[in-house]
Amino acid sequence: MSTNAGLATLFDGLVWVTRFARAQESMFERLDNTGYLGGYNVVFPGDVGGTWQLVFDGNAVVCRMGAHEEPKGTVTMELEEFFKLLAGHTTYTTAELTGRVRVTGDGHASFLFGALIAQLRHLRGRRSLVGWAVRWWTDRALRRSQTGFEFQR
Repeated sequence: MSTNAGLATLFDGLVWVTRFARAQESMFERLDNTGYLGGYNVVFPGDVGGTWQLVFDGNAVVCRMGAHEEPKGTVTMELEEFFKLLAGHTTYTTAELTGRVRVTGDGHASFLFGALIAQLRHLRGRRSLVGWAVRWWTDRALRRSQTGFEFQR
């Protein structure tokens, strides 16, 4: 099974960012995620979908490719819906309430994935090197997704 190029660009980037951030222990001094310990899956069904896991271990968040063996929760959505969310064409709350985002297991999975989308959109707006990097990365992911979505300005 092949993965959509835009999806791979975004989540492979998350894998590297979380590895780097994990190496910077001081970045997580204030991280209080004791209620979220464990792994959560993010699933995009279909021929060009894929599965990634977000693992919270008490000190950091780590993104990895593939399914977690014992996930506490799973977020499932179609690829097109994910890129609509990322581009700002819909909100996470609307997508979840209309059933386009499905959550099974621990309800924290919904909050965590919604926060990930919100954080990416927030960082895009920063006028800094981080903002520039996130704009470049997310724009590249959208272009490579071939869904036709562009960020709402």
